[in-house]
Amino acid sequence: MRRRITRRDFVRTGTAAGVAAATATRGALGRAPAVVPSGAAQPVVISSANGNWFKNGGSQTCVEKAYSLMMAGGDVLDALIEGVNIVELDPEDYSVGYGGVPNADGVVQLDSSCMHGPLKRAGGVASLEGVKTPSRVAREVMNQTDHHLLVGKGAQNFARNMGFTIEEDLNTPLSRKLWLEWKQRTDPKHYLTPQERAIASLGDEARRQILERVPQIDAAETTTRFSVRPLLVEELLEYLAGLLVPLGELTRQHRVDDDQRFLSDRRERPDR
Repeated sequence: MRRRITRRDFVRTGTAAGVAAATATRGALGRAPAVVPSGAAQPVVISSANGNWFKNGGSQTCVEKAYSLMMAGGDVLDALIEGVNIVELDPEDYSVGYGGVPNADGVVQLDSSCMHGPLKRAGGVASLEGVKTPSRVAREVMNQTDHHLLVGKGAQNFARNMGFTIEEDLNTPLSRKLWLEWKQRTDPKHYLTPQERAIASLGDEARRQILERVPQIDAAETTTRFSVRPLLVEELLEYLAGLLVPLGELTRQHRVDDDQRFLSDRRERPDR
């Protein structure tokens, strides 16, 4: 005959089980489970294209670094951030971190966020200036505060308090060049290309020759900005080669700058 369970027995048994479970899991709550590789399952690292290209002078890409650390039993989030640091610190990558393309004022502002599933925690920073590795600051927001997101000056103050070095300027020659090219496209009246500046400095006689060669160009426009299709600019500069010998090459160079920037990466990285 089955023994009848009293209310007191039920409460006593349930309490003991709860204490045992809390004791067993208390240590696990403060740390994340490591990846235990097995024949049945292995970690998968997913990245945008730059995570498979840039190595910052080392031997591993972002994806390779993160994967190797996970396979070695490291914490998943720590492994990912170590991988992300490679592209953040690589001056050739102008999409994130050091040398990232600046904002309209020419200031590099960086965003980063991270999430730890097993710990159910998250942290992030936005518009952070002066720190090359915003992913590390995002992790500190997650680990050290009750916030999920710190922005702007507050994010920078927090990073400084956490011991991060605050750089005066995160621009590289490449990011500054890209910003200047953008200004030349979006604010052409104030930011002239080298060939446009040279044309703007021509005398009245040279402008008259240009207008005679291409009558459809508005005379008033040529006094402030020589705005025609690139091939036509090159033709006109060659026409005035006696006065503007160096400018034909400048024009050709300006037209292929974007292609060269990407082709150089392919030459250096055949697997790209």
